[in-house]
Amino acid sequence: MKTGYVLDFSDRTFAEFVSDATGRNIFDERYNYASGSKANRMRAFWQKEDNATVGKLLGEVLNYSEESGPSRRCAALLWRGCCKPATL
Repeated sequence: MKTGYVLDFSDRTFAEFVSDATGRNIFDERYNYASGSKANRMRAFWQKEDNATVGKLLGEVLNYSEESGPSRRCAALLWRGCCKPATL
């Protein structure tokens, strides 16, 4: 997330994804951090939400990434390592 992008999400699809996963509106002013990009909003979400909610979203993002195909997939060990904290 060095750029403002989060995977292949548009603003609309990112908002829908976060809402479906957590019930939160990622474009709410409370998540408007720095440039307000999707990546910066995700960073603000991590800072402002409780661990369970952040873990739920991270788990859904990892699942989405895995289902998006090999071009988006992390190496198997890295992916499993990322999933572990998302399920705590």
